[in-house]
Amino acid sequence: MKNTIKIILLFILIIIPLLVFIKEKLRPMEEGLSYEGSFHNGQVKFLYDLRYKDKNGNLKEERHIFSKVFELIEQAEDFIVLDFFLFNDDYDHKNFDFQTISRDLANKIIKKKKESPNIKITLITDPINTFYGSYVPEHFLEMKEAGVEIIITDLNKVKDSNPLYSNLYRAYFKHISPKENGKFPNIFRPGERGVSLGSYLDLLNFKANHRKILMNEKEGMIISANPHDGSSLHSNIGFSFTGKALEDLLETEKAIAKFSKADSQIFSLSTKDTSEGPYTTQVLTEEKIKDSILRDIKSSGHGDKLFVGAFYIGDRDIVNGLKKAAEKGVDVRLVLDLNKDAFGVKKIGIPNKQVAAELVKSGAKVRWYKTNGEQYHAKIFIKEDQENLYVVGGSANFTRRNLQDLNLETDLRVEGNKDLEEMKNVLEYWDRIWENQEGIYTLDYEDFSEDKLWKNILYYIQEVTGLSTF
Repeated sequence: MKNTIKIILLFILIIIPLLVFIKEKLRPMEEGLSYEGSFHNGQVKFLYDLRYKDKNGNLKEERHIFSKVFELIEQAEDFIVLDFFLFNDDYDHKNFDFQTISRDLANKIIKKKKESPNIKITLITDPINTFYGSYVPEHFLEMKEAGVEIIITDLNKVKDSNPLYSNLYRAYFKHISPKENGKFPNIFRPGERGVSLGSYLDLLNFKANHRKILMNEKEGMIISANPHDGSSLHSNIGFSFTGKALEDLLETEKAIAKFSKADSQIFSLSTKDTSEGPYTTQVLTEEKIKDSILRDIKSSGHGDKLFVGAFYIGDRDIVNGLKKAAEKGVDVRLVLDLNKDAFGVKKIGIPNKQVAAELVKSGAKVRWYKTNGEQYHAKIFIKEDQENLYVVGGSANFTRRNLQDLNLETDLRVEGNKDLEEMKNVLEYWDRIWENQEGIYTLDYEDFSEDKLWKNILYYIQEVTGLSTF
């Protein structure tokens, strides 16, 4: 009898997460996600941050992205919408010292609101900044007090990227609510701000609103950089742009506000810039980013060039597409982060070293970005043919979690003749880091090549199951 009861209980424990899994699979995606905007003409500016050493070994930095962010805030007249994944100063303050980018941005937003009290400002962000409900950062409280609307993304509405855990979480742990002044140590800010059990259980879902955008009524930005102190030294890329694509960008943010149950008036406002320019732009989110890139890869032929600059690459469709392109004679080149540093924590090179080994065997060329404690945090894809350049860049890493309707992501697609100024700037950026022009940016593939069976297996398991942070 006891054994029968145990078997029944075990069956119930298994069947409930299974039913949750089926329900989750059948649940439709929230309206407005996986968005593919129309093609529009407008002006574009390519932006980047670089950290590198010059030929004499001196550490150099070039920062262009957040100076443009501050400019757009200052120039706003009607409204400002921001959506940032990491917007905090959480890191190990005892052992590291980073730039105060989160405080600088918050102060800029507060100052703008005080100077222009009628301007509407909305910040959409990820619950990681509150450690999933354990506390509210001081600068969030100050922005809210100044009149800034803050929307914390409801990640329960986002598809599960780590289903092996998330099914158990939805079945058994979801109702363990986060509490302030938790007793567990804070892995993001050691020695400070205790965290509750409910917050850690939520963290393990590995979900994210990973977007990085800012816009006002006349100009927008889609970038790979976070206003996060611990990320302030990273190398990044981004675009600012004008034109009717701004309407599409506003629409993509409206979707998050809607399913997060935010009653925001800002999305009833309209953009003002409808001027045209020589660049073709398209706003893409979630899996539509992947679809766009795959079309470029599949349509490439002999004489074309494909360039990828990536913090993470692991998505099997992207990897296999690049391999096939290289095998048929396309010039495929990648600059990859070594995946060895993450906010003071040492990593073991997954997934980039494993993917690089595959790609090199297929004829692709790989170089490693030479970081100095920070990350090569870019996410950029470039296709060059005889006349034109096709560029996709923004928040999305080239992984399953970022490209298969799991994380929330935003990229901008830019097309134009290679003779256009910003297209030249994109190619000059690429040539600069690939060829180590006037500095040491990248290292030969052989310097850090790795092809270990156990790591290859681990990468495949993590990529397929979602049991990873990439």
